[in-house]
Amino acid sequence: MNLADREGDIYEWFAEYDDFAPDTRAQWIVRAAQDRCLLDTESGMNHLWEAAAHAPVLGYTQVNVKPRPDRAARLARLTLRSATVTLKPPARVGYRLPALTIHVVLAREEASPPGVEALEWLLLTRLPVATFEQASTVVAWYAVRWRIEVYFHVLKSGCQIKQLHLETEARLLPCLALYMIIAWRVLFALMLGRTAPDMDCEIVFEAQEWRAAYIVVKRCPPPMTPPRLGEMILWVASLGGYLGRKQDGPPGAKVMWIGLQRLCDFVIALDAQQAVAMRCV
Repeated sequence: MNLADREGDIYEWFAEYDDFAPDTRAQWIVRAAQDRCLLDTESGMNHLWEAAAHAPVLGYTQVNVKPRPDRAARLARLTLRSATVTLKPPARVGYRLPALTIHVVLAREEASPPGVEALEWLLLTRLPVATFEQASTVVAWYAVRWRIEVYFHVLKSGCQIKQLHLETEARLLPCLALYMIIAWRVLFALMLGRTAPDMDCEIVFEAQEWRAAYIVVKRCPPPMTPPRLGEMILWVASLGGYLGRKQDGPPGAKVMWIGLQRLCDFVIALDAQQAVAMRCV
């Protein structure tokens, strides 16, 4: 599955997809950036947004709108419409592009809160969108794009894969595979701690990890029973520089990956201390 924001609205990319055999194609969802022209249709709709806006309503769905510095988080109610259109190929110098038939889903907020810009996504895809369930699936998959961006932020900045100088593909690919697992663990622990903070932290962390974090953060011996996952996430984030003030919001990916790196050192120190204590008995 390929998922792209508006920068992925490139006609040549859509045309290249059609060059692959159906059994080797990867599905894709791209948010439209351009109101592309359509080939003549019986409906008389000549542009992409017009055709999508006049399609019948399939139903309604809700998405969580993430907070930004200039707006608060909220729950948006979206009206879903879908259509199948044939794009008119843009003119190019020296070569001609084919006409392409694709599916579109228009997710539009009909009534946004006062003073808040209404949410509107026009999504282009080759996935089926004829039913409400199919169209809402496309919207739900696009709505998680930010988590994908955070994942690659952890992979590139946290694991610093751009700094690798392994020279050959045979060396690079195993290293990337390992770092992808590490980046997944950082994001998985962070997201699970937000959605299920009351879970036992040993679902994600080893016993030595939470004990080491407890000793460093609390400055006292660890308890017999493991703490809740939400507590453990806060301890790890504090090792990465998270202050936990009221205005700070929940921990982010950066403090999480720094905290986990420091936690590894604390676990080694705890293992060494326990080994020394055993020898002295």
